[in-house]
Amino acid sequence: MSRYALLLSVAFVFALGGCGGKPSTLPGLEARVRSHPNSVQWRVALADAYYQRKMVHDAYVHYSRAVELDGTSYEAAIGLARVQYELGDYEKAMKAVKRAVAIKSDGADALALQGRTYLQLRDYARAVDRFEKAISIDPANAEAWESLPIAHVRAEHLPQAAEAARRAVKALPESVSARMNLGLVMALRGDMKGAEAQLRIARDLNPSDPEPPLRLAEMLVEQNKKLKEAYELALESAAIDPRDGSAYGVAAIALHKMRETNRAVLELKRHVQIHHQNLRLWLLLSALAQRNGDVETARIAAAMAIRIGPRPPDKMDAPTPEFQKLLDEQYY
Repeated sequence: MSRYALLLSVAFVFALGGCGGKPSTLPGLEARVRSHPNSVQWRVALADAYYQRKMVHDAYVHYSRAVELDGTSYEAAIGLARVQYELGDYEKAMKAVKRAVAIKSDGADALALQGRTYLQLRDYARAVDRFEKAISIDPANAEAWESLPIAHVRAEHLPQAAEAARRAVKALPESVSARMNLGLVMALRGDMKGAEAQLRIARDLNPSDPEPPLRLAEMLVEQNKKLKEAYELALESAAIDPRDGSAYGVAAIALHKMRETNRAVLELKRHVQIHHQNLRLWLLLSALAQRNGDVETARIAAAMAIRIGPRPPDKMDAPTPEFQKLLDEQYY
């Protein structure tokens, strides 16, 4: 649960106490909204519950309705901005978060979210401004601290990024993201030893986070050093959370650099069966199989990469007349 959602849920326990108490289950909240369809508080409470469960589209429906019912609700506005951000609609997210900031100019969470949205829209100067303002209001705002160095990196201001990353680590000494950001900036500035040290600290801070061991493995492979450890770190990350299988690609490259290409191919052949939508795994398998003299595996892997990979618009099949007619009727 995010810090914002936790605070909001606590607030609703008190705000709705006089209405018979807040239901502890999602069906209970859904029942309250059915009984009180024009209640902004219940709409936001239900939307928050959906959002916490990663049911973003359902959350969007109820945050939107809450904003329609009360355009001055800060909770509804920032909630809507968050789900639109999650859905990747950054223009609409900006519109919603500007509403939240207009309602509550000292809302650090809204300012931090506005900064992240500016970051996605590549307006780095405004992103930095929003993060700094959020931090000035709430010196413990993790969202702003963890995003500020990234804004400077994207703007290619590495000295400022380094300063921001160090400030973030000082403000949030237990933050994995802050440590990883500092490691990233150090690596970009050529301090690989310092970067490795920060990634190791991040890994120790939260052994259940798959990101630090994966990034550390990538760094070691890139430097062609400690390859056995890099392989083990990649598998450690995958064991915590395999996600799309990218960690297995890092492990395979480490094996190849250790002159164990045959083993790398065998492992990749197994992993692409599970993570068959990972284009990079298929490309890597094709390349390593080719180097290993396994022409048939290389051919099959290349064919799969072509099959699942993005296709240029001019190479895509033209729609049939029947399908084009359906498109015209649907959208025009």
